[in-house]
Amino acid sequence: MKNALILGGGSKWGAEFTKKLSETYHVDLITGSYFTHDNVTTHHIDWFGMNEDVLREILFKINDKTFDIIFFNHNSGGGPNEQSYAPGSEYPIDQWHMQNWINCMSTYFIIQNLSNCITEDTKIGWMITGLIDGKEKELWKYAGYANVKSTNVHIMRGFANAHPGIFFALNPIWFQEVIYDLDAETVVKQIENLTAENNGEIITKVEREPWEVQEAIKALARANGEEVVEDTVEEEVEDTVEEVVEDTVEEVEEDITIEEKT
Repeated sequence: MKNALILGGGSKWGAEFTKKLSETYHVDLITGSYFTHDNVTTHHIDWFGMNEDVLREILFKINDKTFDIIFFNHNSGGGPNEQSYAPGSEYPIDQWHMQNWINCMSTYFIIQNLSNCITEDTKIGWMITGLIDGKEKELWKYAGYANVKSTNVHIMRGFANAHPGIFFALNPIWFQEVIYDLDAETVVKQIENLTAENNGEIITKVEREPWEVQEAIKALARANGEEVVEDTVEEEVEDTVEEVVEDTVEEVEEDITIEEKT
C-alpha cells in the first residue's frame, strides 16, 4: 500500500480528505483531533505546545517509509490582523512567532527531517489561499493569514528548486460543507495526476458541476427527512455560486483560530 503523511486532516474538510486517501494509502496523520479510521495512524499533537523535540519524536516513528504524498493542511491562523494596527494596539510577538513556527517553519523542518523518505515522485503540497495575490485592498484585515500562506508558497518553490520531489501549493477557492467528500475526491485525483512538469506550481481546485452540488444538497435533505422540492434546491445552488467570494472571506475569518481546514 502507498503511504501518505497529512498534517491537519482530522476535522472538517481535512477529515474527508484523510478518509478518501485512506482508501488507497496508509495515512500517517499529525493532528490536534482524536481521529480514528481504517488505514490511518493518528499522531496526536498539541499544536501550540509543539516544538522541535516533539515534532522530531513523531517523525522518528515514520522515517523508515517512502511517502507518495505529503500534504500540509494545518492552519493556526496568523497575525497581525484587523484589530492590531490602530495606534496603541499591539499583537503579541510570542504568538506571532508561534504561528509562524506552526504554519511555515514546521513544514521546512519536516521535509528536511524526512528527506530520506522523499523520492523524485513524491508529491509534497501546501494548502494556501487566493488572498496571497494581494489584489483586494479591503482584505488587509487578513494580512497575518495571507502572510503565512504566501510564505509557504516561497518555501515550496525553494524546495522545488533544490530538493527531489514534486512540490506544489493548492488554492482551494472554498470548501462547501455539503460536498466535502466530493471535493476531497477531486483534490486526491488532482494530486495523483501531478507530474514533474508541475513542480513549483500553484494549482487550483477543480470546481464541481452545479448539478453535482444540487444532488448533494438533495441527498442531505433526504437524509434529514426533509421533503425535496426541485425549484428550492436549484435556487439554493444558484445562491451558493453567487456568494462564493463573500463566503470565502467569512470562512477565512472563522479560521483565525487553530482550525484544520483552510
